[in-house]
Amino acid sequence: MLRPMVPIEVLSAVSGVETDAIRSFVFDIGRPLHISGDFVQFQDEPAETWFRERYRPEKSDVIEFVKQLIPIAEGSAYVGSTLPALMLE
Repeated sequence: MLRPMVPIEVLSAVSGVETDAIRSFVFDIGRPLHISGDFVQFQDEPAETWFRERYRPEKSDVIEFVKQLIPIAEGSAYVGSTLPALMLE
């Protein structure tokens, strides 16, 4: 649901998974994900589209996800700029 490039620290805060474990997962899974600095993104647009269509969340899941992000937004410009689009969903 988050737009690329997703900060690894945001993924950690939302998931409760350590940043090193997220890095390890992305390296292990390989394509279609990759790490660029402290960010995770899809390798290309077709992979991103496939994931977005295949794993599109239900409205109730989006609401819960937004609730998780609101406290993080105070300390993250990325989350703060992403919240309006998520709230429109």
